[in-house]
Amino acid sequence: MKKSLLALAALIATPAFAQDIVVSPERSLAGYELLAEGRNAQAIDLLRGETSEPSRLINLGTAHARLGQRNEAAAAYRLAMFSDNRYDVELASGRTMDSRAAARTALTRVKSGEALLAVR
Repeated sequence: MKKSLLALAALIATPAFAQDIVVSPERSLAGYELLAEGRNAQAIDLLRGETSEPSRLINLGTAHARLGQRNEAAAAYRLAMFSDNRYDVELASGRTMDSRAAARTALTRVKSGEALLAVR
């Protein structure tokens, strides 16, 4: 357990990880392309609305955070953390992570003003 936490901490501390975007089976549904292109406002338009899909919620939070909307970002990350849906998400780096862990990491980062996490 301790090794797993240390490995996760080392992974999260890397700059590349902090900028990742979550991949969903349907990339366009998670707003991946828009976020990768820096089109954050358009990603918000695509991703907002009723959803319990963690990949969409994490990316919605990331789009809000990139625009300085920290409260909205935190709300989206919390919804992803407590979603009934839970699965591994693929990060843009190719790494996978549990969706709740990814949302929790993103929430911690947005609260502290650190670099952001996003998923494809």
